[in-house]
Amino acid sequence: VGVKYAFPTRAQPTAAEFATAKGLRQGVRYRLSRQTPLMPARHPADPLGAIAFMRPIPAGTIITVLSVERSDASNPWYRVKAASASGADMGTGWVNSIALIGQEIRVIRP
Repeated sequence: VGVKYAFPTRAQPTAAEFATAKGLRQGVRYRLSRQTPLMPARHPADPLGAIAFMRPIPAGTIITVLSVERSDASNPWYRVKAASASGADMGTGWVNSIALIGQEIRVIRP
């Protein structure tokens, strides 16, 4: 039997909020739990050539959703600004919702 200690009201931990792969919202920041491909364009002229310019962003990256492209409602794409966990700018690009499946996508509050 453990001893229970009450937290003062101001010290109570807040519950983490998570998002779904298909439910990211414009203007919101999220922390990704896995390495994720960041594509340079949503509709590249040369799709195979664009793969050469894909950059993997590491687990822990914070993305800010700049816009949501839902032309295919079952597979939205997100234009994002990526930053490292320490806040260093990693650039902008596109993330496919399929690449986010299975990740813990944590909402980052300001």
